[in-house]
Amino acid sequence: MRLYWYRNLYLGETFQGQKRRIIRMVEKGRGIPGLHLLLVRMDQSSNQLEIIPQKLLNENYYDLGKILIIGAVSGEQESKELLVQIVDKVFRETGSADLKKYLKL
Repeated sequence: MRLYWYRNLYLGETFQGQKRRIIRMVEKGRGIPGLHLLLVRMDQSSNQLEIIPQKLLNENYYDLGKILIIGAVSGEQESKELLVQIVDKVFRETGSADLKKYLKL
């Protein structure tokens, strides 16, 4: 699995101002309680945004391949709220829900 980080990483309210800390902890495999990651699989044709708990990423539970992490939130509720914000922004700016095109992947 290869991790890439979106340069304008979306953060939920709980993690505002903690971008560097989150990246460092995730890359070292150190857990952050409640952290959920919003990601896009870069090596698949799917345009789907996925949400997974960080602990599953650290346990290599998923064979994600090459992924782009675009958001970090605390818990399921924050992840759903941020997901809606991202999809709404993509649709307003592009007129479609093509997330990969918006992210220029």
